Amino acid sequence: MDPRRQPQRAASRGWQISARYAAKRTIDWSNSLASHSITQLAGARSIWDVSARWDAGVQGYRMWGDGAAGYAVGVDLGCLVWKNLRLSLGYNVKGFDAPDLAGEAYTQRGAYLHLSFKFDESLFGGSPLAARAPPVRAAAGRQP
Repeated sequence: MDPRRQPQRAASRGWQISARYAAKRTIDWSNSLASHSITQLAGARSIWDVSARWDAGVQGYRMWGDGAAGYAVGVDLGCLVWKNLRLSLGYNVKGFDAPDLAGEAYTQRGAYLHLSFKFDESLFGGSPLAARAPPVRAAAGRQP
């Protein structure tokens, strides 16, 4: 293989995927009886850069535990309003309320407004993906 040849697929800055899993165990000791409960949440979010300033995203989450289950499915449209400050407007078609498990994800049904920072490893002094050279490998059977 020619070491100067560029890889056919590289990581893309224009597409982000994040996943989340959370679990909550509660024990209620009321009236001298112990009641146990476990609730779990799993889901994913994906954002695509449509242009240098605009992006679009989808998200889906599922919460379940002790015979109950809920789903949150939604879309959002985001804009870089200043440097790396992202403002997005989203809408969940279906949702549930789980403030202890959801973290930064908005899982309630309806419209929401989200403000966040969007950055990569170059903020902390690392080289951005585009500046990295592909690794050079020695040809099979030869010593470097």
